[in-house]
Amino acid sequence: MIDAGDGAANRIPGVLESVLRKHVRIWCEDGELRYKAPRGVLTPEEVEGLRAFKSEIVSWLEKSKAFESGVGSSTVTMRLCNRAPLAHSQMAHWRLYGLIERPSLRQVASLMSLRGVLLLTALRLAVTELARRHDALRTRVVVVDGIPMQEVTSSVQCELEIHDLSAWPDGSPQRDLSNVTRRHILEPINVSRDSLAAIRLFKMSAEEHLLLIAMEHMISDEFSLGILCRELQLIYAANVNHCPSVLGPVPVQFAEYALWQQRSHESWLAKHGPYWRERMNGCQRVRFPAQANTRALSSGWTAIPIVINVELKNQLRDWCKIRRTTLVMSVLTAYVALVLRWCSASQMVIQYQIDGRIDAKLEDTVGYLSSALSLRVELRRDDTFIDLLRRLTQEFCNASEHADASYLEAQEPRPEYTRNTGFNWVPLRVPTELPEPRGSVHALTWSSVHFQHPMLPQLQRDNEPMVRFMDTEEDVLGELQFPLSRFSAGFMECFGRNVLLFLRALILRSEQCVGDLPLVN
Repeated sequence: MIDAGDGAANRIPGVLESVLRKHVRIWCEDGELRYKAPRGVLTPEEVEGLRAFKSEIVSWLEKSKAFESGVGSSTVTMRLCNRAPLAHSQMAHWRLYGLIERPSLRQVASLMSLRGVLLLTALRLAVTELARRHDALRTRVVVVDGIPMQEVTSSVQCELEIHDLSAWPDGSPQRDLSNVTRRHILEPINVSRDSLAAIRLFKMSAEEHLLLIAMEHMISDEFSLGILCRELQLIYAANVNHCPSVLGPVPVQFAEYALWQQRSHESWLAKHGPYWRERMNGCQRVRFPAQANTRALSSGWTAIPIVINVELKNQLRDWCKIRRTTLVMSVLTAYVALVLRWCSASQMVIQYQIDGRIDAKLEDTVGYLSSALSLRVELRRDDTFIDLLRRLTQEFCNASEHADASYLEAQEPRPEYTRNTGFNWVPLRVPTELPEPRGSVHALTWSSVHFQHPMLPQLQRDNEPMVRFMDTEEDVLGELQFPLSRFSAGFMECFGRNVLLFLRALILRSEQCVGDLPLVN
């Protein structure tokens, strides 16, 4: 909170809070207080309150350094009332899962193995510092006058919770990794009352621990997980070495980003709305062909692996160098070609996931910034892989210039093409470089642990199958997620075999007509 410096100014938050909740824009111009609101939004009492404290408010705002151009210009408003509107991504998630009436869960999760001597006090302090550093970890979602809003609390709700499993023998249900992740990730939460973030430590032995970070999607995404894991290690290392943290301040908090997005939306819509209206005109959902007999199938979702082994990955890299493209674009091209063939479609819209960090100020922001680029792609009769790659690359560049930050997906009713298949590529993560501990007794090794997400079996989402690839130092680990109400594992395993077939065809027969490639059973 900004220090106004006098008693009268201390009443400014009370004057402004009801005004700011209505998303009224307030700013200073040549020493004068200005505000912009639709006619009838402000009551006479609220207008009179602004006039009564005009000089104090102007002084307060002018002292602030938050009103800079671009992202981050809404800091003062956020700090005055601690509430902000939902970003487009949050609103899409809120509507998709009906969170106004249903409990949620912390589905964005990461598991790390900590091997060595763990200093528990240093880790506790690191978790507390992380929660103070990122407003998203102290955020809940409240409904005000029927409108969902994010509210940042001042107290730290995300504290380290410890579970000692060392007394249980290996192989026991209590120590089973799937049971541990299922129990803590699937814990029902109320987004308006409960903490949306949880950090839990499981002691397996004296020098072996598992650390679970789990967050509701409203406040996080996969990129945010990477930020938190890296910063937690750095803060812990600084605590162990009794050194100050090397981390600078976070330029933009997620709630500030949401405020900026709302206030710039009108200008964004004027500039980019025509592109999306024209580009998505007439686009519909393209369904994967389902099995004839679905009565015997189950509910929920599951996943099958699609592994691009190191040999195929290296071949693709060599091919990309010749074609002056990237590994991700080559895999995307093969996947799009297969989906169009598999669905017997000449064109479709594919949802390509991006991290949403559109500005350098957002690189350290924890929040739901990721979104999908809607790529409209066409497979013409005589197209080769090269033709499709060239057109898909241009489509990606065009969509990136008009990135909508989940605006399309947040529309009500939701456009049917946003339920099409999705493509998500997680780039290779560079290990965090930690300072050498002072004394080998305090050495600790951090490593990521892969686990099957427990949310899939209970997921009820009306979408086409989605593919996710994660680049590693050797293989590319992929998984195809799909609803069991329409597909069996065997049916989708066939699709997975064709993904690898089309990747090899991309390398060996890139000049051949894509429509002539046979599909395997």
